Amino acid sequence: MRKSLVTGLSGLALTLLPLAASAHPGHQMTYSFSTGFVHPFTGLDHLLAMLAVGFAASRMGRRGIWMPIAFMSWMLVGAGAGVAGFAMPGLETGIALSVLMLGLIMMAARQMPTLLGVGLTAAFAFFHGCAHGSEMPSGAHVGSFFAGFTMATATLHLIGMAVGRAASRSSLQWLTPAAGLGTVGAGALMLLGLA
Repeated sequence: MRKSLVTGLSGLALTLLPLAASAHPGHQMTYSFSTGFVHPFTGLDHLLAMLAVGFAASRMGRRGIWMPIAFMSWMLVGAGAGVAGFAMPGLETGIALSVLMLGLIMMAARQMPTLLGVGLTAAFAFFHGCAHGSEMPSGAHVGSFFAGFTMATATLHLIGMAVGRAASRSSLQWLTPAAGLGTVGAGALMLLGLA
């Protein structure tokens, strides 16, 4: 099952590659893809949230596959809303709260009911997606930009899952709870406007 999880997420990411490869003059698809791919890496809030989803998924065992699937799906829904001009009330607060809460989910993932973890992850992903969509550069190709940030998100989820799994099989089992605590602290600082 673990191998199929990595294969499935990798396959999802790879299916988005043709959007980047089919650049045509005037459409700026390659630029749009690279801009979208870099976007989640440019903000600590996005970076921490996406890594946290991967870490949490690694602690949930087989049911953990639903965490990154929910995040990427609802992130795309939120991005569509952001591109359409939907102004999410309290967007920055919601993103900061998501970092804090995903840190808590990292620490409690083994005991957390799957539906609760997946539901919270989906809700937080909508906030991140709205931010991605509303911050899309003017003139960027929507499909290519979305493909870029979705592939980056899948990459961050996979990194979190890989590190979390490796830690759980070694003397570093404390790493994921410690990273969760650090993520909670970062989210609290963001909520206070200090980070």
